Amino acid sequence: MQALAGNLAFDIDGPQRDAVLGIHRMVEGIQLMVDRVLDLVEVPEQK
Repeated sequence: MQALAGNLAFDIDGPQRDAVLGIHRMVEGIQLMVDRVLDLVEVPEQK
């Protein structure tokens, strides 16, 4: 998703580019939050 949004941002101009870059930044932020939660939560071992 990030690569798609990043590449798309270079193919368009104007307000659409700003929107795509905003979405890209939100996705990056969400990924950082998910990674942090996964670091804090113990995942039970599977048998």
